[in-house]
Amino acid sequence: MLGCLTARAALAQGVDPRGDWRTLATPHFRVHFPTTLDDQGRQAAAAAERAWGLLASELAPPRGPVDLVLTDNVDFSNGYAQRVPTNRIVIYAQPPIDASSLRAFYGDWLPIVITHELTHVFHLDRTRGVWRLAQGIFGRNPALFPNSYGPSWLTEGLAVYFESRLTGAGRIVGSQHRLIARAAAADAEIPRLDQLSLAGSVFPLGDRAYAYGSLVVDYIARHGGPQKVGDFVDRQSAQLIPWRLDHAARAAFGLSFTDAWRAWRDSVVRDVGARRDTSAWRELTRSGWFVESPRWADARTLLYGANDGRSVPALERVDVAGDRRRLGRRNSLSPNVPLPGGRVLFAQTDFTDRFEVRSDLWVQDASVGDPGFGAASRGQRRLTRGARLTSPDARADGSIVAVQSAAGLTWLVRVSPDGRTIVPLTRASADTQWTEPRWSPDGRIVAAVQLVRGGHSAVVVLDTTGRALVDAVRDRAVNGAPSWSPDGRRLYWSSDRTGAPQIYAADVRDLARVGPARRLSGVTTGLGDPAPSPDGRVLGALLFHVDGYHVAVTDEARLDAVATDGDATYYTAASRLAAEAERTTGATTRYRPWRSLLPRYWTPISGPSDGGSVTLGAATSGVDVLGRHSYAAQATMNLDTRDLEGGVAYRYARLAQPLVDLSASQSWVYDSTLVRASGVLDTVPLFRRSRTAALTLTFTRPRVRTGASLSVGALYEQRGYTSTFAPLVPRADSILGRSFPALFVSAGWSNTRRPVRSISPEDGVSLSGSVQQRWQEGRLGPWSRRATGVGRLFKSLDLPGFAHHVLALRAAGGATDARTATELTAGGVSGSSAEVLPGLTIGDPSRTFGVRGFAGGAQQGVRAAAGSVEYRAPLALPARGARLLPVFADRLFVTAFADAGSAWCPTSVSRTAQPLCLATASGAPSRRSPTSPTWMASVGAELGLDAALSYDVPYRFRLGVAAPVAQRDLAPSAVRVYFTLGLAF
Repeated sequence: MLGCLTARAALAQGVDPRGDWRTLATPHFRVHFPTTLDDQGRQAAAAAERAWGLLASELAPPRGPVDLVLTDNVDFSNGYAQRVPTNRIVIYAQPPIDASSLRAFYGDWLPIVITHELTHVFHLDRTRGVWRLAQGIFGRNPALFPNSYGPSWLTEGLAVYFESRLTGAGRIVGSQHRLIARAAAADAEIPRLDQLSLAGSVFPLGDRAYAYGSLVVDYIARHGGPQKVGDFVDRQSAQLIPWRLDHAARAAFGLSFTDAWRAWRDSVVRDVGARRDTSAWRELTRSGWFVESPRWADARTLLYGANDGRSVPALERVDVAGDRRRLGRRNSLSPNVPLPGGRVLFAQTDFTDRFEVRSDLWVQDASVGDPGFGAASRGQRRLTRGARLTSPDARADGSIVAVQSAAGLTWLVRVSPDGRTIVPLTRASADTQWTEPRWSPDGRIVAAVQLVRGGHSAVVVLDTTGRALVDAVRDRAVNGAPSWSPDGRRLYWSSDRTGAPQIYAADVRDLARVGPARRLSGVTTGLGDPAPSPDGRVLGALLFHVDGYHVAVTDEARLDAVATDGDATYYTAASRLAAEAERTTGATTRYRPWRSLLPRYWTPISGPSDGGSVTLGAATSGVDVLGRHSYAAQATMNLDTRDLEGGVAYRYARLAQPLVDLSASQSWVYDSTLVRASGVLDTVPLFRRSRTAALTLTFTRPRVRTGASLSVGALYEQRGYTSTFAPLVPRADSILGRSFPALFVSAGWSNTRRPVRSISPEDGVSLSGSVQQRWQEGRLGPWSRRATGVGRLFKSLDLPGFAHHVLALRAAGGATDARTATELTAGGVSGSSAEVLPGLTIGDPSRTFGVRGFAGGAQQGVRAAAGSVEYRAPLALPARGARLLPVFADRLFVTAFADAGSAWCPTSVSRTAQPLCLATASGAPSRRSPTSPTWMASVGAELGLDAALSYDVPYRFRLGVAAPVAQRDLAPSAVRVYFTLGLAF
């Protein structure tokens, strides 16, 4: 993956499979793109072939052609690679104009990101020794790629290393990763290798793995020689125990990663020393994390976008005394531009449908903000819809300048105050990108950042027609965040030309003769986003620390006294990218999914059957490159009875709405019942075979702040019965029936929040429900109806800890009529399950009427209800692993809970006509289902751990103890200890 900062990566929706897609074949790739991206697709094909040639001289090539998908359905930059079912790369065609870590020479962004993702393919596909033998048997089984067991800091570190080594650009050549390391060294908080994980919740989140991983890979490659990187990858791919990273590194480089890390860390500490050089700056905020684009609302107050990890992203304001207040929720961080009347202009991303995420302009009345965002969020008004606008600025008359993007291009536009009229200011070009426009105080000119192919960036001054008047600066560095002095005579910006972002300024009162650039700061750990106050006396900026960005201010005169002339540019590596974008010619063909949809692997599976014997079988799955078609299939045999079980599921996802799911399955249920034969009451087995087919149409409405879904479907179940007591079979047929067609509807809606560090959903409600009508044969017929509903309420409490404390409530109810053939059950631990290894599943199912401390289905009936209350509190944030072992513990939390639930059969239900009411689900024939709610209840506590296996794959583990306090005779013990996955609700 190219990057994972802030919440944007979480919005990724894969590929939009709709429309007309074309395929361009090259010697090593099949490049897929929509017709709207034909030119960019041909550029991607040329860049991919060039990257292949360069990587093949360093690493062993992967097997087979690589599918490369170029898509433009989201308004943020990212990309990812997959090794299963085939080697695939997906690139979002949005230039990285916002992420500072990706800006280094990003005028050539497409070759850089393709080189990065293709490195993943070369690295992860490499398989030797016993792993290659196993793949010869099981195919491209996801468990049989040894290099995929490596940590993210290694996987991403190699990709960043090669993106720079092979292009002369990218993040190793840039300054952002070294800035992160220097800030950590200055605060004596450089992490250990085992503290780097994509599952971690310490600033800067996943970028820790990218930054430190790339730096240590670069260091060890310089020590052993670049040619040894391929040797290391080969050794890693043959190790029987794939986590022996130090062993492979020592054999290849002559130095282990542990020793390389220690030596690199010491060199950074020596270079930085104890200097911070922040004496001229007074910090107004202490929370750190992600902060963007400070703007003065008045001479004493700054507005900025912030994400502190404990809360969702928001607009905040802070005054010069340090008084901070949150004003309104944000979907993504963006400049917040003060407007007359206390309003604020900003841009934010949101879903426009299931596949697209677009950025639009909004206006908010900041004067009504409150800590809960209630009034402030309701005061937000959308100006544009689907316009793909970012980085807005507004002048006194309300006219807006912003950046617009489409098809891999960006350009400047003017937008009317009401958002209805959008007029281009600059021309869209594949060789030039634009970002961060700012009006001059008099509104006659605009300063903006221009990024040009070849790695140069400039701060350009344009007139209101888009004509370039002068360059304030143009060099091979990352220049950004231009801003004006109140009188319009001075232009400020930030630049990393010295190796760390610093603030620069130039005199622009005479555009025919712009003064020289002067550096106004020298902060070791970096300073950016200059913001001069309206009275010209104070300069605001963002100061970088190990825990993130802090809003700081200083006196303007103090900076002028220490200003120096512009420095030499830090970047020295020569770009190896083409001077002009290359394109692959040739005919394209219509996209065909079938080649990529074929099964590529199978997995052996085994487990206990319903009757307690062992089943053995196999499973496989597949999905085409665009995700239009996907399927999963499995089949098992009971080794004792030779009964076959299994199923196949298929999804068609090309439509915007709905998702179409088809499934068919066969299963066996092994039960027993009482019969009287020759005057003797005896228990005999009754075997039920169930064959089921289903069609489901799912409509979804994803949004950043809410989510809704509606599913409608049809189900057909056919049952067959066998028994060692032959007369029981016709009796089962007449009572229980064989044919069960059904129709069902289910729906859900939620507006809960999940801050990055949260231990639970917060501040919202989640509602779900379902209704089913089933037609049936037998004595229970002719039909039955079933309905269930669940409501959840979450309230955060701003108490001490790395995350909010949360009070969580849950209530569930269900009813079916007396003719049902499927009972409602109460009891058991509710959680989730996961397959941690092929055939090894741990955890518990999600239970609608769970009651901890009791067995699953301790009560059954045709009515059921349950409720829970939980208090969830953060405990600790270890955020570390154990040396180079494949584990990572991130967050610890504790939960105190109380559960209650019951299932029953009302007296109106005849127990002769309804066998499900004769006994509890535990099988005790002498204990009938209660005729009214007989509440099981328990209290207890849980210790929760958010952790990662295989270094980076996140799981939530729960270790709990529950003590039944009502209906204890139904509980297996006075106190029950359990272990499961996920949240109870």
